[in-house]
Amino acid sequence: SGQSLYSSGYVAYNTSDWQKAMSEWTKLTGRYSSSVSKQVLADAYARLGDCRFYRHEYTEAEENYGKSIETYRGTGDYSLFRSGMCRGLRKDYNGKIEVMERLCREYPTPEYCAQSLYEEGRAYLQMERSKEAIDVFARLSGSYAGSDYSRKALAETALIYYQNDEYEKAIPAYKNVIAKYPGSEEAVMAMRDLKSVYVEMGRVDDYISYTESVSGFAPVEADEKDSLTYASAEILFTRGNRTAAAESFEKYLKQYPDGARRLDANYYLGLIYIDSNQNRKALDCLKTVTANENSRFYLEALTRVAPLAYEMADYRD
Repeated sequence: SGQSLYSSGYVAYNTSDWQKAMSEWTKLTGRYSSSVSKQVLADAYARLGDCRFYRHEYTEAEENYGKSIETYRGTGDYSLFRSGMCRGLRKDYNGKIEVMERLCREYPTPEYCAQSLYEEGRAYLQMERSKEAIDVFARLSGSYAGSDYSRKALAETALIYYQNDEYEKAIPAYKNVIAKYPGSEEAVMAMRDLKSVYVEMGRVDDYISYTESVSGFAPVEADEKDSLTYASAEILFTRGNRTAAAESFEKYLKQYPDGARRLDANYYLGLIYIDSNQNRKALDCLKTVTANENSRFYLEALTRVAPLAYEMADYRD
């Protein structure tokens, strides 16, 4: 009977035997469709769609989800959502957005609207349309603040700003995640990324002050402060921001005169001083490096010290 085929299909489905489940439900939706209710038939079509989905047959899966909606619209929210996911997996991102918008119009339930808005935002991101993604995530967090997807949307928004080098927007966005969802995985990741933002901006002290004001996070230890302060200066140097890098290296050496990276800091600072024709300062920094043969820049520093000393008539050096 149709009901027995429906049940045996679920037995196979629950053991991930997609082929067997498809065989049973195909018989049901074919010869025995009139022997079961529309709700049962619609569910069988939806489960057929799931089997195709798990087999990565997304076009066929969407066809079955469509038949499920046509058969019984009352429970079509699931099938419509899965249809949108199929389109996204086929890289039809505009199609995915269209389906997710339709889902919110036709089945305006908090559960599916929040999830569909999140997936819509993700589709915009996959098309590299970050502004539209941010707008959709804002709609989501504004309308469904209590949803898990709101938390994800806020975290995604902060990450977009970070990846677009919009640090002044990324900082409050990350802090918003940490403040609204303390203890969550997103908050932990937000704090990690916030550290990177502050380091890249050369604002390590601001990061340390912020961590001290937020409960639930361990204070920054002395050796990490040393490491972060140096890393921030080195990033500024590699990006070519020599003025800011010089200030950061000088600050590092003042705060950590015996710091773990003091020799590296002196080497880079020496290079900056050479470029700005501050040869005496450059020579002092580089001689600090050449005084320690274990420095990784020992040989490089020697090749810099020699011509500088000669030019300054410091022939002994």
